[in-house]
Amino acid sequence: FRRLAEHTGKRTFILNYPPRSFEEREISNKGFRIRHIKLVRDGRANLYSKLRHKPPSSEETALEAVLRWQVPKWDQIDRKILASPENSLLVRYEDLLRCPEKTLTKIGDFIGITYPQNSVHFWEHEHHLTAGNTGVLDTLCKMQNVVGWGHHRSDAYNSFIEELKGDPETQFKDEEWRKNLTRIDLLAFDLFLGKRNSAHGYERDGFSEEECEAFWKR
Repeated sequence: FRRLAEHTGKRTFILNYPPRSFEEREISNKGFRIRHIKLVRDGRANLYSKLRHKPPSSEETALEAVLRWQVPKWDQIDRKILASPENSLLVRYEDLLRCPEKTLTKIGDFIGITYPQNSVHFWEHEHHLTAGNTGVLDTLCKMQNVVGWGHHRSDAYNSFIEELKGDPETQFKDEEWRKNLTRIDLLAFDLFLGKRNSAHGYERDGFSEEECEAFWKR
């Protein structure tokens, strides 16, 4: 990273869940000022995303996929927050959607970057594309005349971007899970991950003792 900083002239680098072996080799005890940002999303939205993108098979249900994929990430960043709370920041995905400027300013203050006022107008900037949501990356590629993936929801992404250009105050609503998860889906999630999810500020669903007993007898 020192050589990269010398080459690019940049002082801040953002990594997305770096493997422990890489972190120990390239980051830890190298004299860097490290800040941990825990970006979380309501786990029920993650569950619905798994159900929608990868229908449960006989080998692994969507809930099992969330347990295998989401929980290790929570564990990784929780360890860092506990070890260094003064160098850690919790950011909720839903807050980014509801108050993007305020949340981005909060993140900037934390890592020492002053974002210009139009930073959230992403369509006005050139992007260095690395990793992330393939739908977003595909859309940004097309905006920059770069070959993308031909994402199956590209029309929906493009439509929303046009809405944003017309009215930057437009808010993306990420509420599909509320309408599409069944009572059993929500109960299963709450039994396995409800307490963990509520620790991030998400209100748990309520279930009767009869519902819980019936679930365990299934």
